[in-house]
Amino acid sequence: MSNEGYWLNANTGCCETIEDHAEYLVIHKNAVRIGLPSDHEKLVRGFDWDLDRMKIMTIAMEAGLVRIRSLGTRVMCQFTYPVKSVLPHLASFFEKNCFAEQFTHVELSNVKSMTVAEMSWREFENLCLQSPSRWPAVFKKLPASSDYEEIQEGLRLAAFLNEKTSPHQKRAGRLPAKV
Repeated sequence: MSNEGYWLNANTGCCETIEDHAEYLVIHKNAVRIGLPSDHEKLVRGFDWDLDRMKIMTIAMEAGLVRIRSLGTRVMCQFTYPVKSVLPHLASFFEKNCFAEQFTHVELSNVKSMTVAEMSWREFENLCLQSPSRWPAVFKKLPASSDYEEIQEGLRLAAFLNEKTSPHQKRAGRLPAKV
């Protein structure tokens, strides 16, 4: 199971095995299958999946998707939703897929808060047993990333979709100024 990818929907628990996270989302039937809201799906289809990868993935994460990639004995998970919404679905996903037998290291990255938690598999299992109020304490600041600007742009675009604006404003493509 080396270098496999997944999208996990933290709202529904739905999961899809994928090859490329960004490319998967710009295909309409895939976006529908994983449960990406239609406004988010239309927005990501407007980008080049090869050039705007992190922007596409960040918009999807803002809709509740969790990016998972296995890397040998490590598993990396990226999300923007609060960890209390993500961790139960991750634990269930890992259990269903027998990941405990394959991985020794887990990396959880919240790209919105720019924080990361790295731990052994045993530490991850213990974390899941703790009160959700204790989960944020294991996260530390991420080091600077070359993807930072693209992540911020994806967050800005997703926030626009979530604003209470009129349908006419959304159709007109009036986006807020860059942050």
